[in-house]
Amino acid sequence: YRVKEDNFLGQNHGKIQLLAEDKIVLMELVPDGIGGWLEREAALSLVE
Repeated sequence: YRVKEDNFLGQNHGKIQLLAEDKIVLMELVPDGIGGWLEREAALSLVE
């Protein structure tokens, strides 16, 4: 797949914030347990 910044990725409504040679940084929306949502940063490592 080809991706670019602002594409969505993953199961937690992850929006791509940064594309680098070694990682993809996402901002995810996850339930906070009391009916709301929290933003959480996540990163995917890219290795060959």
